[in-house]
Amino acid sequence: MPSDDEDDLAAEWARLVAELGREQASRIWLERFSGADEGQT
Repeated sequence: MPSDDEDDLAAEWARLVAELGREQASRIWLERFSGADEGQT
């Protein structure tokens, strides 16, 4: 069963795809998570 965090991420992904299209959403998603990884170290 997915956690609430996973549900939130799925909802955010669906919203990005709906607004921007899959290709642009993918780019934003990758940028967000690569930036978050760098910020944590």
